[in-house]
Amino acid sequence: CAPIPPADGLYLISVKVAGKPEVQGWFALHEHASSASPYFLAPELGAQTNGTPTFRWDDFKSPQYRRWESRAASALVFDPAWTMVWSAWFEEAKEKEATIGKDGEGPRSLAPGNYEAVIRFHERRRFGRLVVSRDSAAALPFTVGP
Repeated sequence: CAPIPPADGLYLISVKVAGKPEVQGWFALHEHASSASPYFLAPELGAQTNGTPTFRWDDFKSPQYRRWESRAASALVFDPAWTMVWSAWFEEAKEKEATIGKDGEGPRSLAPGNYEAVIRFHERRRFGRLVVSRDSAAALPFTVGP
């Protein structure tokens, strides 16, 4: 999660856990940065909703997606302090909507105030037990009315 992704190439990762020997492994990065972003279909940008809004989005695959990669998606809601107040995880990225109080984890209803919803798609490559993820995300500010 950096503004500029690492360059394509061959990388060595070293992992050291207390009391265990160091483990090293090589993995390749190629076309691992997404050149596109998903988007919300509903609610509209800056909309005022009730406390149980339903978020809708299109299925998203980045231009760099390869059919042998696995996909997942997550939907998150943050308060103005950027504290996550609700989340839903979709292991196969086939869901196209989520509703506060019905799906995911968090409150049954959001209190009145300003929030930001985030939809994130994860396209994952496996190198043994190492998973490298290309993430594409979009944010949507919205307000819960009184």
